[in-house]
Amino acid sequence: MDIGTDILIQAMKDRKSICIFWDYDVDGVTSSFLMYTLLSTYMKYPKVKIMYPDRLKDGYGMKVHHVDTIKAAGHDLIITVDNGITSIQEMIHAKNLWLQVIITDHHKSLEIIPDADAIINPQVSPWYEFKWLCGAWVVLKFTSTLLKKSTLSEETRQSIMNHFIPIVAIATVADCVPLLWENRALVKRWLAQMTRRSDILPSLNGLLDFVNISGPLKSFHIGFIIWPRINAGGRLATGYDSLKTLLFTGEKQIECLRQLDDINDRRKKLQAEALEIALWQINLDHNILLAMDPSFHEGIVGIVSWRITEKYNKPSIVLHISESKGIAVGSLRWPSYFDVMAMMQWIQSESFWHWSQSDSGILIKFGGHKQAWGMSLKISDLTLLQSLLQEYSLRIKPEQTKKTINVDTLIHAHERSTETLAPLDHMEPFGNSNEEPLFVLQDTIIKSVEKVGTKWKWHLKISVNHWGKHIDSLYRSKGDLTEDYKIWDTIDIVWKVKFDSYKQQHYIDGTLLTPLTDDLINEEEND
Repeated sequence: MDIGTDILIQAMKDRKSICIFWDYDVDGVTSSFLMYTLLSTYMKYPKVKIMYPDRLKDGYGMKVHHVDTIKAAGHDLIITVDNGITSIQEMIHAKNLWLQVIITDHHKSLEIIPDADAIINPQVSPWYEFKWLCGAWVVLKFTSTLLKKSTLSEETRQSIMNHFIPIVAIATVADCVPLLWENRALVKRWLAQMTRRSDILPSLNGLLDFVNISGPLKSFHIGFIIWPRINAGGRLATGYDSLKTLLFTGEKQIECLRQLDDINDRRKKLQAEALEIALWQINLDHNILLAMDPSFHEGIVGIVSWRITEKYNKPSIVLHISESKGIAVGSLRWPSYFDVMAMMQWIQSESFWHWSQSDSGILIKFGGHKQAWGMSLKISDLTLLQSLLQEYSLRIKPEQTKKTINVDTLIHAHERSTETLAPLDHMEPFGNSNEEPLFVLQDTIIKSVEKVGTKWKWHLKISVNHWGKHIDSLYRSKGDLTEDYKIWDTIDIVWKVKFDSYKQQHYIDGTLLTPLTDDLINEEEND
């Protein structure tokens, strides 16, 4: 950390040109916003620019041609945010071009650590105990160290950190890092700070006004309202579309937010269309589900794959077919019981030794993190991929694909009250490693079934009677199940508690509607 900040301070003293290289997801957008705002706005340093990879042309991370472009633009120092720890060849190339590089990242490294001038990453630090920071958190820690070495007053330094914390909290929830230890403390502080709307950046205040968030702020608002909007730019257009919503204020910001909303609506449409095609394509007799089509946009194949895996509890691969390039590019998602790295390594090894004419196997590129992987291969190798997937899927046992739901407890009629449910708010923020509690209401009788929402985002609303009490429950993105439920049917409801700030009451946010059996549901024991 000290080496990196010292390099940056000296670079600014020498009036060197700085390029911030970032990723296009929410963590990358927020990380680059923090670094750029720190240097250009608060430290008044003018010679700083931003560059990001093109999702469709480049995929994730820095490439050698990016280094060439940065050098040709006259930059002297590269600062990576939310990427760089696996850029081995790119760092060698940067050294050959006499470029300095500071890597700030949070992803796991390969066996070889890149030869950068400084690396700030909890994953490779032998001294930093908590490894599960997001990229924006790493930038915030870098910022804190840099500010301590600056000539800014203590009051100014604290104000900068207070302004930055809400941005880091958004990235923490959006990047699905565990909400434990310092992650939990940071997000909890942000929720309170944002609810009061105190000491926050004007652009963030404008964003909250635009999306009409009022009342107590919860991690739900990040995950379902803020995150999808910021993420939409990098998925279908450019990361700059997302970045501008944080850089600008007033009418200029509103214009950018409206544009981002249009992009997000297009994303929903493409996602719904692709999911419909994919569900029609997949063979449910297989234990690894595969769908591919030229119409699938690369920016949404990961979401579609996740939806399929969520629905069937099986690993899934969704591929975009680029006939002009002769390449299939896609994404993988999988249940917790599955080891995706073992499968991908087996496919690469098996295809190399027995069928492939390449130097390594049929996969041109593959990799990712513990929740999502990407991959690419030649279209001519797709038939071979299907055969290998079918062979490998025989390792998956039928009992593994059987979906189970771990609930916290049954709720009886007299327990479903505001007095009982309200204290659950103290368990916020919810997220990875601190999931919302799941409850069960048994033997409810359906009184009405309704499809609500919009064309590309239909929800299922069901009203039931539970021991004389009327209950409304909402099932997000389940509008296609409307015909499956009839009035007077008896069903069990698996649900979470949500708070409606407009009506000032708690309501049931549904997860599952079904007659529950002992082999489907496991009630977790409380200590």
